[in-house]
Amino acid sequence: MKKFASTVLLCLFLTGALLLTACGSQQDEAVVGTWHLSDDSLGAFVTYVFDADGTGSRAHELGRETFRWSTSGTRLNVNRDSAPSGEIRNERWTYTITGNQLVIDSQQETGWVFTYHHAAHDSNLVGTWLWYDDFEYVFNVGGTGHRQGADIPHEPFTWATAGPALIMTFDDVAIFGVMLERWAYNISGNTLSLDSLQADGLVFDYTRAN
Repeated sequence: MKKFASTVLLCLFLTGALLLTACGSQQDEAVVGTWHLSDDSLGAFVTYVFDADGTGSRAHELGRETFRWSTSGTRLNVNRDSAPSGEIRNERWTYTITGNQLVIDSQQETGWVFTYHHAAHDSNLVGTWLWYDDFEYVFNVGGTGHRQGADIPHEPFTWATAGPALIMTFDDVAIFGVMLERWAYNISGNTLSLDSLQADGLVFDYTRAN
């Protein structure tokens, strides 16, 4: 009888602990979505994707990793599915969201504070843009697109805008040598100007196709 009672108490304790954990951690709906880094902070991931089911991913120019995430008060928990030796696997951040900006401040590494913009799709970019007669960008509604040229193969990508930046993500390393490209963009009339945020002096002007 004592053994049975002890077993029941243990089960109740474990159930209570699980309930407390579940109640303490959740997925803040305001975090859900795609966020892009607003500056060129060295070593920081430039794109976060937080899915509503508590899974997510983050990417930089040459790689991508997955994680599970939750929130508790002002704390954001990012539990990486894997991490290189010497790196933090279960990250803890203090987060704030103001308008379309997400600021995360590490609770484990002093000085790690990053600001992200919520992804949008500037409708002014939608369409086909030509560079001379042998190269084109196509930006579709919803964030898909491609580019191709006479000597450049068809390269599909997903795209978003964050503040003054255009971010394009490729499935593989693309013509400029990275998987994720960031450009400052400006549209004036029928001209689209792209100025690389990753390589100095890489500037192109494109004309909207009729």
